[in-house]
Amino acid sequence: MKSDGKVLSRVSEKVDTKQEAAEAATPVTHVQTEVEVPSLGIHRTVLSQSQQDASVERRNNVRT
Repeated sequence: MKSDGKVLSRVSEKVDTKQEAAEAATPVTHVQTEVEVPSLGIHRTVLSQSQQDASVERRNNVRT
């Protein structure tokens, strides 16, 4: 959403699913979610991988 050319907030999500080489292997799904609320100094990226139920969160709270 934009007001006067400035971003108020933004949420985006990218999903990528890949099949491993072995036919019986479980597909691996990677999800990257980005959340930005510049007025509050929030710039967050959350990465998750479904095969092992592992998730990694990377925070970047630098104002631009």
